[in-house]
Amino acid sequence: MFYKRKKVVHLNFKNAKAANAANAAKAANASKETKEPTALAAKAALAEHIFRLKFEKNMRKLFGVNKKT
Repeated sequence: MFYKRKKVVHLNFKNAKAANAANAAKAANASKETKEPTALAAKAALAEHIFRLKFEKNMRKLFGVNKKT
């Protein structure tokens, strides 16, 4: 049962990374048109930060660890 949970988490992480990469590529194409590389970097950093927060929240929920007690 623990192994299955771990496998599901890995797949979710992989899918989320793929979606994040697709969003970064889309933002890169938009940035090329507008010539705003700093805005692209800030947007990518923010997206990565939000992704990490959501991932950590899901890990705490899945494994019963609650840091915000």
